[in-house]
Amino acid sequence: MTTLDSRSGWTRLGSARLAALVGGITLAASMTFGTAVGPASAETAAEFLASRCANYIANPQPYEAARSHCDGADLSGVDLSGVDLSWAFLTEANLADTDLTGTDLHGAYMADANLANATLTGANMDSAYLGQANLTGANLANANLTDADLTSANLTEADLTGANLTEANLTRANLTGANLTGANLTDLNLTGSALVPADITVDVMDAGWSYDGAYVTWATPSMPTGVEFGACDYPSGTKFPTELTVVKCDVATSSSGSYGYFTVYVIPGPNWGEPPVTGSLGSLNSFFGS
Repeated sequence: MTTLDSRSGWTRLGSARLAALVGGITLAASMTFGTAVGPASAETAAEFLASRCANYIANPQPYEAARSHCDGADLSGVDLSGVDLSWAFLTEANLADTDLTGTDLHGAYMADANLANATLTGANMDSAYLGQANLTGANLANANLTDADLTSANLTEADLTGANLTEANLTRANLTGANLTGANLTDLNLTGSALVPADITVDVMDAGWSYDGAYVTWATPSMPTGVEFGACDYPSGTKFPTELTVVKCDVATSSSGSYGYFTVYVIPGPNWGEPPVTGSLGSLNSFFGS
């Protein structure tokens, strides 16, 4: 990872230091951001962002003209720790392997962004939009993801230890191999995530001839590290009626809990009408005589 120089300018060098610098000029000249082309390593974070983004705002505000526009920008493999990127547009931006420790990404729009293996320890991502973002292997320990939208985000092998996910949206998010030990899941929307069973549809005809429903079972989801699957208001194996039923299931970490919903739909048989009357119909001989 390339480290950005936080200095605003060069200081005067003594003759000895200048000689040492001249002696290493070939090495210094070869230092660039990650690839063979790019800004020099002495560039500040603000200068780097200004060169890569269509419009970089150092002191952003939550309205269009005062927000950084970095859509599609290659910001990978550099040190942007502590930078203010709140409200920034970062759609499809490449932030893979970037150090974003303590970075302010409040309200940032990061749809389809690549954050694979990025370091986001302690980053503020409150109200950020991360729909379909790639966060594979990202370090989000103690990050603030309050009210963040992570719909369909890939969080495979991500470290979410101690992260605040209060009221976040993890619908269809991939949490395979993720670590959520101590994460705050208060009011987290888990519906459609891998932490609750998927929606189930059963044809009552496949469950045997029954007029009033079918017995439906499901497997307990494979949970990420630090998360436990709790009880559902309808346990697996319940006989469900021939209609749509919403099932609520609890999920918890060591510090907090949340819940998610899935549906069970039992398709009724065709034109069955009312079930037959039970009991004796008597003897035909009693009607026609013996």
